[in-house]
Amino acid sequence: CLFSSSSSSSSSARRKKLKKKKGKEKRAKDGKDKKAKKDKKGKKEKKVKSAKAKLREKEKKAREKAGLAGSVTAQYGTYGLINVEDVYRKRPEFHAWLMEVKQQKPEQMSPSEEKKMFIDFVEDYNTATFPSEKYYDLEKWDTMQQVKRAKRTKPDQKQGGFLHFDDEKSRKLEQEKEKQKKKEQEVQKQVARLRGDRDKLDEMRHNNELRARMEMLFKAGKVDEAKEIQRRLTEGESRHAKFRDLQ
Repeated sequence: CLFSSSSSSSSSARRKKLKKKKGKEKRAKDGKDKKAKKDKKGKKEKKVKSAKAKLREKEKKAREKAGLAGSVTAQYGTYGLINVEDVYRKRPEFHAWLMEVKQQKPEQMSPSEEKKMFIDFVEDYNTATFPSEKYYDLEKWDTMQQVKRAKRTKPDQKQGGFLHFDDEKSRKLEQEKEKQKKKEQEVQKQVARLRGDRDKLDEMRHNNELRARMEMLFKAGKVDEAKEIQRRLTEGESRHAKFRDLQ
C-alpha cells in the first residue's frame, strides 16, 4: 500500500513536470510568435515611415525649387492647381513654356514626348515655379503687357522735347525701345498663333471623331451615312488647302 502511494505520487509529479515543461514551450512559442508579429509590424511601420519620408523629401525639394531665383513665388497652388487632363485648356501656355523655357519645338515632338513634358509643366504650375507669370495665363499676361506699354508711352512723349540734349543717350534709348517693341510684337504673334493652334486642335479632335464614326458606319453596312460623313471631311480638307494656298 505504501509502494502504491509512492508510485502514484511519483506519477503525479512527472505529470506536473511535463505540464510545466509544455507550458514553458507554449509560452516560448507564443513569445516567438509575438516577436515575429512585432517585427513584421515594425517592418511595415518602417516602410510606411520611409514612404512618408520620401514624400516629405519630394515636397522639400519642390519648396526649394520654388525658392530659386527667378521663380514667381514659393507658395504651392498660388495660381490654382491643374492636372494632365488640362492639356488642351492650357496648350497655349504649355507650348510657350516648351519653346521659351525648354527650347523645344512642339510640332517636332511625338505625343508621348509631349505628354511627359506636360507632366513637368503641371508640376511647375502647381508649385508656382515658372520663371514668368506668362505661363500661368497667357491672355492675362498679354493684357497686362499692353497696359504697361500704354503707361510707358506717356512719359516718353513728354521727354521727347529734351532727349536731343544728349545724342548718344537718345540713340541708345531709341534702340532699346525698338528692341523692346520687336520683342513684344513677336510675343503677340506667338499668342495669336497659339490661339489659332487651339482652334485647329479642336477641329482635329472633331474630325477624328467623325472618322471613327464613319468607319463604324461602314462596318455596320450603313454606307449612305458613312459617305455623307466622308463628303463633309473631304470638303473641310479642300477648304483648308485653298486657305493655305492663299497664304
